[in-house]
Amino acid sequence: MNICVLLKQVPDQGSVVTIDADETWVKEDNLVFITNESDNYALEEALLMKESGGGDVVVCTLGPDRASQALKDALAKGADILVHEVMHLPSIDSLVEAAGAPEGLRSHLVNSHTSTADVGRIARTAGVGMLVLNHLVPSDGGPSAEVWTQEAKRDFSGEVVLGDDLMVL
Repeated sequence: MNICVLLKQVPDQGSVVTIDADETWVKEDNLVFITNESDNYALEEALLMKESGGGDVVVCTLGPDRASQALKDALAKGADILVHEVMHLPSIDSLVEAAGAPEGLRSHLVNSHTSTADVGRIARTAGVGMLVLNHLVPSDGGPSAEVWTQEAKRDFSGEVVLGDDLMVL
């Protein structure tokens, strides 16, 4: 049986959360992020199920580079496949322009998503055999499937798959 565990990073309980000057994002420079405690429990249970019944444990997360720490921790415990959201940075400016350039949109997109180059490095560092790209930004009018996968492969030698709804791996 294959099991998918979703991992979310949250500010540590001791962190003081403040909003940035343009009121579009949280100031992250003084925050310490950790993996959500209940997500750690889910990962531990999935790994126990894998041990007793076989299969793969897949971990998924969203977020900027700092999310890679949660993935590294999960993969070090025995997960096999990384499913990660990804953003094609060169397409962001045209996306923002098409949306009428709302204030703070570009900053929000860049701060809350991971570039194709960064996601390849995250997968390499995590030591997975397969990287599945999903939640593509932009989802419409972005680059071809080949561009998405080639850019992720610059720093990752494993298999790169472009995710699709209801895909079975």
